[in-house]
Parts: sequence; structure tokens; C-alpha cells
Amino acid sequence: MGSPLPLDPTKMKKSNLLLVVLVLALGLVILSYQLNKEPVVDEKIVNGPTVDEPVVDRPGEATYPKVDFMYGFEFPGDWSAVPVTEFTAFYPATASWQWLKSDHPGSGGLNAGMGCNNCHTGQEEKLGNSLVSGNNKFGLEPDPIEGKEGYKNVKAQAAYDDKKFYLRVEWESERPGISHEYWRYNGEKWERWSSNKPGVLKAGKMPSYEDRFAVILDDKNVPAYDGANIGFEQVGCWQTCHNPMRNMPGEVSKDNAQAGIGKEDVRKYLLVTRTDYTGTDGNWADLKSKEDLDQLLADGKFLDLWMFRAARSGPIGYASDDWVFDYRDADIGGKNPFTTPEQPEFMFNEELLGFRAIPEDKFESKLLEAIMVKEETSVGFGPTVVPMDKNAEFKEGDIVMRRILQEPTENRKDIRAYSIWENGRWTVTFVRDLDTGNANDKALVEGNKYNIGFGVFDDHTTTRRHYVTLPMTIGIGVDADLKAVKI
Repeated sequence: MGSPLPLDPTKMKKSNLLLVVLVLALGLVILSYQLNKEPVVDEKIVNGPTVDEPVVDRPGEATYPKVDFMYGFEFPGDWSAVPVTEFTAFYPATASWQWLKSDHPGSGGLNAGMGCNNCHTGQEEKLGNSLVSGNNKFGLEPDPIEGKEGYKNVKAQAAYDDKKFYLRVEWESERPGISHEYWRYNGEKWERWSSNKPGVLKAGKMPSYEDRFAVILDDKNVPAYDGANIGFEQVGCWQTCHNPMRNMPGEVSKDNAQAGIGKEDVRKYLLVTRTDYTGTDGNWADLKSKEDLDQLLADGKFLDLWMFRAARSGPIGYASDDWVFDYRDADIGGKNPFTTPEQPEFMFNEELLGFRAIPEDKFESKLLEAIMVKEETSVGFGPTVVPMDKNAEFKEGDIVMRRILQEPTENRKDIRAYSIWENGRWTVTFVRDLDTGNANDKALVEGNKYNIGFGVFDDHTTTRRHYVTLPMTIGIGVDADLKAVKI
């Protein structure tokens, strides 16, 4: 028998031709349904985030669904009755404390006790656009990220009652950055793969790093260094930013950091914790004695730091509770909202989710399912993982997440963070006791005014590639740049 010939409508009866047309039409209807039908969602994860699919699987090209991590939280007041204050956070590039004190054109005024706001209030957009471009005359951005914005506008509202403090912030973010670093299977073993821009792009890999919103709080006008006539009130978070930190011009190697301060790297720190402050290297290894450090703590010479982490804390309704002293670290005592295993210890629960790993080319479409929680949390979300099965089959390009979420405990569960991302905009509400009783936290007292700064991280970036505000104040029932009202 010969091969079948193409259909020739001129030789077919009308009835047969009509039948063929009907069959083809029915096939198109079935195909359209298969392509457009909604994905099946397991009822067991109803308390987790909503699952939907974007249009394509490349960051920046997808249309994303609403991300809702509110978990039924209701503000006990009326936000429409709380004043809205707008701030502009701008890109700082590599402008460190050491640069401000030396090469900055305003260093003379700074050394004389003048603050950043004396010269730069209202210039945030201009500064950010200049610094992010790589064309700044001071050469402060040696490695610009193409297309990165120079500033972010932030809307903020603050309120309090007899026990709690509430801070609501909004800012634009094109993509919901609810993913972080992951492990990728290369066909033989798991490798640490994705990370932040720009390095990950140069390696030809897909970026994956969480969005964040940071709040840094000061109640003592912590001096920039011993004997300084300026402090956080005048210079804000710049007093925590130094040349030897990660991704800065004088970044310290892992081995040197281990030898010098017993850490894997150098992060934010206060120069009042060092025996000297004049070195261009930030005197990072010149720690004061334990007795001197203990006295500084007793005197409240530290900064409180809250961080909404869209991947590492937000999905379970928390912010990480940190502080800045001789190092930026989590509060002392308890478990963090996430763990960082040295090797992949968990895979997705296939019985629950329908997969044990996510193919890399489907990662963006499964952002809301790519959240690995190892235990049931207080918001009812989790667990979504099971222990890694060494006998399980994986394909090249399969992904599991590096950070695993868990319920924080003790001093690290003080700050709730309820969040929504929708149509390119985050809205996050921080909730904390006015006084947590934690020695690493700043108590908030009605009638007092505090120094504060905001930081915004998006577009798969970290460390110095965030946006920061100039120094601000917040008043608990009193006038300030941001006034918290009683409800």
C-alpha cells in the first residue's frame, strides 16, 4: 500500500468535506482549552500564597499574579485616617563613610558637624540618576547594571496603640522578588547556582534574589566614631557603610575576615566599636575589648534593624529582627525565619505539589510554588518539603531552593510583616510591640522622637546596590518627618 495522499477537496463529496471541517474545528477547540485551562491547586496548601502562572518564564518579561502574604491580618485602625508621608530613596553606589570623610566635596562641612540634609534634601532623584549610571564624575559606580533605576519613591504611614507599633510602606517593584538563591542539578550533582546581579549575569546564569525593605532605627544619636560631633541624626546609615564590606572597593576576603573578626565577610558596623576610625580600610579588624563593647551596649550605642525579606521571611508573615553594632547580625537568642543548609537537604513534597523539583525554564511560572517551608508555621503555611531522597531521579536543570523557611523563635520573632505585591507595587505592614523587652531592640515610647532610615532592595540586587533615604525622624505621637498617630 502506498503512502496516504493529501486530501483533495475538489474530489470529495460535500458531505465528507463538511465532516472534515467539523472534526478540525473540534480539534482546535480542544487544543485551545488545554492551553488556557487553569492549573490544578492542591487544597492542602490553601493557607499558602495563591498559585497562578505568568505569561513567560524569563525575569522581567512575565506578567505576574497578585502575591498575598497578609494571612487575614487586619489593621485595628483606619489607614485612610493616617497621614501619608512620601520619601525618596536613592542609589548610593560605593559612597562609603570613608569617601564621605575624604573625597566628598562636602567633607569639610561634614567634619564640622553638618549633616547630609543640609545640602542634599530635594536632590535625591538627581543624585541617584547620576550615581547609578556609571558616569558620575567621582567614579563611584565602577560596575553599573544596565537599566537600573536611580531612585525609588516610598509612601509611609505609622500608627500605634497601647501595645503595638504599625508601619505601612509602599514602593514600586516591577517583579515580585519572592525567590532567592537556589541549587541546580547539573546531571550529576547539585550546584549553588543563581544569585544577585550583576555577577550572576556575567556568569550567564538566571538571577534570583529577593526584594527587601529595611528600617534602621536609632534613639541615642549614636556617634559616627569616638569623639565625633555627628551621628546617625546627621548622616544616617552612611555611618554603617565602610570600604571593606561586601561588594565595596576594599572588600575583605573570606580568609582575612575569618582571621580578623571570626566572620565569613564584613557587613555593616559602627566605628564606635573599633579602637581607631581614621584608616581608609575602615579599621574593620580593630575591635575594642569585650569590656568596652559591653559598656557600649549598656549605653544603647547600637542600631535596631528590621528587614522585610520577600523570600526569606515574608512568605510566613515575618520580618527578620536584626541589629548593627560591631557587625550586622540577627538579634541574640532564637531561630531565624530561614535556614541555610550547606547542601540540599530538602526537596519539594511531590505528593502535595506534584513535583519534587522545578525545571529552571519553568521557574518564573512557579514563583509562588517555589517556597520551601520545613514545618507548619503560625500563619498555617507549610510544610511544603520532605527530606532529600538520594534515590530520587532529577533532570539536568532541576531546581530546589537554598533557603528553607521555618517559624522564628524567641528574640527573632518580634516583628511581623504582612505584605501584598500587586500590579508592580509592594505594600508591607510591619507590626511590633512598642517595647519588646529585647536588649537588641529599641523601645518606642509615646512622646519621643527617633532617627530612622529606609532601604529598598529590588531587581535581584543586594548590599550596596540598594536605595537609601537621607536621615529622617519618626515621632511617636509627636511631630517629625514621619509622625505615628495614636489609634
